[in-house]
Amino acid sequence: MPLYNQHMHLSFIHAALATALFFIACTGHAKNASEIYELAARSIVVVENINTKGEISIFGSGVVLSDENIVTNCHVIKDAYQLKVRSEGKKYPATLRYSDQVRDICSLSVKGLHIQAAIIGSSKMLKIGEKVYAIGAPSGLELTLSDGIVSSLRDVKGGHYIQTTAAISAGSSGGGMFDENAMLVGLTTFYIEGQNLNFAVPIEWVKELAKRSINTEQQAMAERRADLELAEKKRLQEKFQEALKLESKRQTEKADTQSKLKTQAEHKAEAEQKAWGEQSALAKQKAKDERRAEAERKAEMEKRAEAERKVKMEQKAHAEQEISYDEFNARYATKEPERMSIEEFNTMQQQPKRMSLEEFNALRDERARENIL
Repeated sequence: MPLYNQHMHLSFIHAALATALFFIACTGHAKNASEIYELAARSIVVVENINTKGEISIFGSGVVLSDENIVTNCHVIKDAYQLKVRSEGKKYPATLRYSDQVRDICSLSVKGLHIQAAIIGSSKMLKIGEKVYAIGAPSGLELTLSDGIVSSLRDVKGGHYIQTTAAISAGSSGGGMFDENAMLVGLTTFYIEGQNLNFAVPIEWVKELAKRSINTEQQAMAERRADLELAEKKRLQEKFQEALKLESKRQTEKADTQSKLKTQAEHKAEAEQKAWGEQSALAKQKAKDERRAEAERKAEMEKRAEAERKVKMEQKAHAEQEISYDEFNARYATKEPERMSIEEFNTMQQQPKRMSLEEFNALRDERARENIL
């Protein structure tokens, strides 16, 4: 037998022995409420859900199954920072042992708790209309008894809920439901306020708690493992995707940088080509201007030289043609009775255009004829 079932198995063996002794002592007739309370109440405890401030946040009930072992509803101990069990004025520390969240059944290990265990019965023997009793701690008031009948057995997966008219309220959760022989047939679990609709889970679910808890834990571990693997896979995928994005971004940036560098190089080459063209054009224009200036300077020099040469030739010609008044009279007037006056000579010399020697001789001859006539 698996280790997780051994303790639970021994608990139910003890309960079976107690049941056998109970039937031996039983007179065979159904018990009244006082007898039920006397036999069953000693196995009911109060469960305290204590928060981080050390305050009791939730009261609930529990049923003793064996030494240091009780059962209650899981919602009673939900989010507890600390758990304590109260019985006969004493408090005991408690820890979670088994848990079945789906059926809302949890068992607690309560160190030092040694009180009478409940006698385990069977909900399968219950009939609608049969008398049942609920013992719990509504609002923390321990060992509160109420009675009613089984109003229905509501089938659900794996069993049924026991619907009853026995009153329960806040704090009754996890308490015991007993039949007319004071045998535990279920755990009072929830109610619908104002409708007298009260429900208990069957004792058969308590018997299956250890196995379901291990299976549930194994399933939970498998689910957590699967979740972790899925999360790790997702993380790796996200990391891979991020790496791809970074690589794509890096490649894009690299391509952009190369494109910019290429564009800059092209612009630089174009600028250099343009500058070289401009410089070449300037150099050609300068050379052309220099050649033109040189040609103009040379032409000007030639023009000046020609002008100077012409001036010199004219000066030379004039020098050859010009004579003084005395030379004129000495050269040309010797044959004439009258000599040219100096005023006439000067007037002749001041004319804009100088006369050639031939013109002068012709003029002299004309003047000589006029004098003769």
